[in-house]
Amino acid sequence: MELTVFAAREFIEMPEGVYDAKVTDIQDVTNQFYKDGEPDYRKKNYEWTFEVSYKNDDGEEKTVSLKRQTGRSDSPKGNLYKFFIGITGKSLTAGSNLSEVIGKECQVVVKKVENEGRFYMKVIEVLSAKKQSDDEPKSDSEGWLENE
Repeated sequence: MELTVFAAREFIEMPEGVYDAKVTDIQDVTNQFYKDGEPDYRKKNYEWTFEVSYKNDDGEEKTVSLKRQTGRSDSPKGNLYKFFIGITGKSLTAGSNLSEVIGKECQVVVKKVENEGRFYMKVIEVLSAKKQSDDEPKSDSEGWLENE
């Protein structure tokens, strides 16, 4: 039997803060912390993938994928509820279709955390997409700028 060793994932260092992001995927995954005897609904989680853009120390624009698992219940105390309402502004109820948030723009609060000596960047909170105020410059793609 062949037992293959894979390289550890590279730690992506980015400043903690609030970043523009997009939900690129939500997968049904096994909860790695599930213990025998717990209710069945805890066997599975949803794993969210966010595409996050930031500038590194050299001012270079970077895009990374950050993942975060949530439970699967509609409890207002859970991150699933908080993420959903943060993105859509709508309450989450049993039977809600999570696929409606895939592809949606949002903002994420990212923090550096340590677990058993390993560091990673964690999505702590999900907020609605940043709204452009009237005094912010508008891009040409939105048709706001006049041709000179």
